[in-house]
Amino acid sequence: MNSRVQGNRSRQPKSSLTAGAEPLAGAAQGGDKNARRNGRTLAHASIFALLVYIGGAGLTSLAQLLIARLVGTTSYGIYAYTMAWTTVLGYLSTLGFNVSLLRFVPAYSAVGRMDLARGVIIFALWRSLIVASVAGLVGALLVLIFSHHVDRELETSLLLGMAGVPLITAYAIGATLVRAFGGVISALLPERIVRDGLLLTLVGLAALAGSWTLDASLVMMAAVTSSAVTAGLAFSTAIRLCPPTLRRQPASYAA
Repeated sequence: MNSRVQGNRSRQPKSSLTAGAEPLAGAAQGGDKNARRNGRTLAHASIFALLVYIGGAGLTSLAQLLIARLVGTTSYGIYAYTMAWTTVLGYLSTLGFNVSLLRFVPAYSAVGRMDLARGVIIFALWRSLIVASVAGLVGALLVLIFSHHVDRELETSLLLGMAGVPLITAYAIGATLVRAFGGVISALLPERIVRDGLLLTLVGLAALAGSWTLDASLVMMAAVTSSAVTAGLAFSTAIRLCPPTLRRQPASYAA
């Protein structure tokens, strides 16, 4: 009886034996194609990101050299001092949400909890912008209190810098949301290219016009303007890339 069963098995056509392996082979080939496609996409994104970083570094260097050349060493020192305080306060006011949103938003989106993703975005935006506004107001108040100890140009520059603190926080959070929604290159362009490019353009136009005094206050005014445009561009890009399901979901703050 066993030999008869084995003989029947040996006489089975080869097509029936290989039929089950064909779907597995097709799935493997499809997986290889997807892996190659994802690899090419990652390579292209990495190359473009590197080009944006290189172009942004060159544009920043050019802008700083031009500003130092136009306003002089004293005014440039005031501008650099003010921008240092503005940048430090702006990034401290993000409260780390410019990093944590990159973790929570994709994680909640992957499991279909768009309500939690919307909740963490709203929570991060409100908390960071409130802290940035308070930091800017406190800084401006301190500048006014000790204004009799500082130069007029430094006082005006610091007041403008404190007004720019919420703007730096805003475009840092906005760029993080763009990255969380998959726009890697779109997140780099506003901060690396647009901000310093617009600053360079505004300062250059002011120098060509000859109607304004080229000092640290004027440069800080141009910096605040470029920061406002950068923040607006970052949030408009984030809104454009935001998934439709995330827009329709009510916010939830507990799993």
